[in-house]
Amino acid sequence: MYECTLHIPLILRLPGVLPAGEIVEGITLHQDLVPTIMDLLEIDPGVSFDGKSQVPMITGEVPANYDGFYITECTWMRKHGWRTPEWKLIVALEPDFHGKPMRELFDLHADPDELCDIAETQPALADGLQERLEDWIRAMVAKNGLAGDPLAASDITLGKKWEQWLQGS
Repeated sequence: MYECTLHIPLILRLPGVLPAGEIVEGITLHQDLVPTIMDLLEIDPGVSFDGKSQVPMITGEVPANYDGFYITECTWMRKHGWRTPEWKLIVALEPDFHGKPMRELFDLHADPDELCDIAETQPALADGLQERLEDWIRAMVAKNGLAGDPLAASDITLGKKWEQWLQGS
């Protein structure tokens, strides 16, 4: 959920197509890898993907391909969130066993290390980002014909085992 695990550089090398040593700022999601590679290789896959080609961002045609996207933690704890180029909202679906609050908000420009949670001092901003998060979840539940949010309905095995171990059971 935090930048130390989300912010992973994507390194692409394609001599004759991509310039060597160029650094492009922006956000790429895992689902963008195949569409981007297919686009760079000028291959028409004949199918659509959930992701989108990042070539317009790489070439500078657009400054960024995302104004916000969904993030989730579902191995140790059930949390989800919404990240924009400037903000990150994290919402816990159950109490955090590290004692973190149920809702966190970070200004990624002023606080790139996410050390100062501003959810309580910026409730309107947190509410707006949470509304975007919940709208996205509703849209994905409808798109995929699900009964509800799968994260809310899940039972996280590793987190439960960790809690049981901590409690000595």
